[in-house]
Amino acid sequence: MKRFIARLLTVTVCLATNLFGQSIEKSPLKIDWPSEAQINQLNVEANKGTVSLQTTGNDPYVWLTIPPLPQNERHWIFSLESFCTTNIPNPCWYVGKPPRESGRVDLPTWNRSEGWSDYKFDITKTIPRLTQTQAATPIRFDLGSQSDVRIEVRNLVVRLENALEVEQRLRAKEIRDEKLRLQTQIQEYQTRSWQASIDNIAESNDELLISGSVASALADRELAIIHRRPEELSSSQPESTLLKSSSNVSVDNRGRFSTSIHADPGSPLRLPGVRWQLVSKAQNGIWELASAARYVDRFGWSEVRDLPKTPELRAAKGLTCLDHRFSIEQLSELGLRHGSINLTINNLVREKATNGFERSSVGGYELFFNSRRVRVIDSQVKRLRRAGITVAAIVLIPKDDPQRNSLIHPEFDRAGVYSMPNLTTRDSARLYALTMMFLAERYSRLDEPFGRIDHWIVHNEVDMGWHWTNMGEQPLHVFMDHYFRSLKMVDTAVRRYNPHAKVFVPLTHLWTVVAAKSWRGYPVRTVLDEMFTLSLLEGNFPWGVAFHPYPQSLWEADTWNDNQAVDSVDAKKITLKNIKVLDRYLREDHRREPGGDVRKVICSEQGFHSPAEKPESLEIQNAALLYAFKQMRDCPSIIAFDYHRPVDHPNEGGLRLGLRGLPSPGNPIGEAKPAWSIFKDIGTEREAVRLEAYQHLWSN
Repeated sequence: MKRFIARLLTVTVCLATNLFGQSIEKSPLKIDWPSEAQINQLNVEANKGTVSLQTTGNDPYVWLTIPPLPQNERHWIFSLESFCTTNIPNPCWYVGKPPRESGRVDLPTWNRSEGWSDYKFDITKTIPRLTQTQAATPIRFDLGSQSDVRIEVRNLVVRLENALEVEQRLRAKEIRDEKLRLQTQIQEYQTRSWQASIDNIAESNDELLISGSVASALADRELAIIHRRPEELSSSQPESTLLKSSSNVSVDNRGRFSTSIHADPGSPLRLPGVRWQLVSKAQNGIWELASAARYVDRFGWSEVRDLPKTPELRAAKGLTCLDHRFSIEQLSELGLRHGSINLTINNLVREKATNGFERSSVGGYELFFNSRRVRVIDSQVKRLRRAGITVAAIVLIPKDDPQRNSLIHPEFDRAGVYSMPNLTTRDSARLYALTMMFLAERYSRLDEPFGRIDHWIVHNEVDMGWHWTNMGEQPLHVFMDHYFRSLKMVDTAVRRYNPHAKVFVPLTHLWTVVAAKSWRGYPVRTVLDEMFTLSLLEGNFPWGVAFHPYPQSLWEADTWNDNQAVDSVDAKKITLKNIKVLDRYLREDHRREPGGDVRKVICSEQGFHSPAEKPESLEIQNAALLYAFKQMRDCPSIIAFDYHRPVDHPNEGGLRLGLRGLPSPGNPIGEAKPAWSIFKDIGTEREAVRLEAYQHLWSN
């Protein structure tokens, strides 16, 4: 059977006689598959010209051999046909033996199909070193992380690209060049020495009061103030329609100006994401940007609600994924003071009447909301509030929306789990704004009838955008310009109703680690530096950080042994071992909130792997929980720690992070691990006894 499979699974090298010639010579080369050592967690069966692969665990892979690939003007393509009714997210290659992380290459998502379809990628572009060697290269082909997936494979080849693929590649280069041009435009906007500035924008009931200053170099120029819509880039030249609706600015002899612009509730000028910018008229009659843009600083008093302040928190105990399975009594028994819910916003709000949607009015706008889904959110928020929990909502746009509505970014790649919101068109940006206005108004109340959300985590792990906030491959400044606009839209919506609400930027523990593939991820420190640049440029506001200080390896819970988590701002990773690095970084004066306060941090997702069947791992999980709170209490910026997750999840790549084991039909919250009791004791007089039993593990 093995010899038969080896004949079927062949790599064919197609050598063209010339670049655009019609003659293609094929030289099939068999894959060497001499032993079971070359497959892992796969059952393989040959049948009539195809090979059936059945994954049997969460780490399925097969070793293949790529033959020497001569350099050619055309690119080399790895291609196969498959029949697979399940998506395979995050397939990858490890190039060379033994497999090393430095040799990992992330591949396109292997999309489900109910018929034979192509799966291919450009080897020359993706792995250029394969065309620079004269030797055959072993590669480990990892087929995702799901068990019990069946894949039918045939026609596995390495070939030169065809004429259509050449055309597509050249078009992709044009798009890439355009993104680089846009990147340069945004960089120039951020680093320019502006001759004017808008210093403050305040809303009243029916107008906006805008004030600022102008340098003497612009004293003889005609000046005007324009609004920039949510879908626009502040760095772009304004459209002529905006110039027609501009408001002239008069500057006094001190170089100061102040002007008012009429804007009733419901005016497009009050939509979240709108900001204001000065333009000046040059001698050639062309209007030029004269200042950076600025968002509203103070909101209309008629909309801001008189709510009590958010409770003061310091390393407060919390949990993620607090769904209906847990009663108010169970949550209270754990001593939780903070917790998060996932808030998926696709198809939540529409602007036209639809079956199943109720009419509402928010901020002068009429809209319709999905009553069934909103009632579920109401129930979640009220239940947590009744348990004394300060609620955080994670704003998410999942890819599995059946209508793929306009909130999904047009460049979204299905390799991602969640999408960046679509802020590229007026209609989609408006829908996003109205959705956030609806949610902000509904959950900015005292506990009844709907409840209150104080913390708004805007999307998920934006530094790893390709997986968790996907808008396709983007250079850093393009990605961050889009994300910053999204964050400001949420901030404007929620603080317009709840003056104590705060938005948070979610980030992984990969502090200075560069993504395996550029334009798919960015070091956390770089993302934060960009956030500070944009905040100071367009109006500082009190955003916080939702940090995920998982252990260095998610599979090893003894985070005190993390050797990449050194006590330095240049550390590769920030875990709970060196969490003080983040606290010190945020204490720098230029990184603080407008009033001088240190920005708040929620450790909003982190957990410790502990399979219930391994007693030693359960002990390490106990110790890691106690260690975590000991470390955090030395960091005043950290207001909460939301442990991920209460119950083991069967589809989390094999990780067992829960305080309780896997759910079962008879026990939906699983059997309690020892960590459930440890977590309950943290913050009580019993914690000291627990700590004494475990601290020898990390104390020298």
